[in-house]
Amino acid sequence: MAKTVVKGKDVGLYVEKAPGSNTFTRIGCVGSVSLTITTEMDEVDCVDSGDWKEVVAGQHSFEGSADLTARQLTDDSAATPAQTDATDGVSLENLIDYQIAKRKILMRTTLGAGQGAARYGGFVFINKSDIKGSNKGNATGSVGLTGTGPLTKTLQGVDANI
Repeated sequence: MAKTVVKGKDVGLYVEKAPGSNTFTRIGCVGSVSLTITTEMDEVDCVDSGDWKEVVAGQHSFEGSADLTARQLTDDSAATPAQTDATDGVSLENLIDYQIAKRKILMRTTLGAGQGAARYGGFVFINKSDIKGSNKGNATGSVGLTGTGPLTKTLQGVDANI
């Protein structure tokens, strides 16, 4: 069994281009990504537990976030009007539009690259977005994600449809 350290650049965040298409596009210019999986602990202690708390695992939930450099996506052709949608890529602007539209998005986070890389996916709503600009440097932004329903795992090149 080979062991390979996963580089930060190999942790990606993708969005399904069109609902039900199973075609994913990497969110552009992401500087950092996080995926947090939480399991609630239900207390089951009683008099017989003595001084020690006892718990069982309860419901799972997940949330995530991404920090990215803002990019304006435009078509290179002068004959075609500017496009800022998932046909070009996915930008901070697209994510803010999804949030305002209350769009339920199928997201996928990758952990690693190549054959056998883990992919965790599920539906999310964008619960927070912000845009930051300053006199120096590039405009940046971030989004917060709240999962709804299950988070599933597939392996790149091993499971069907990926």
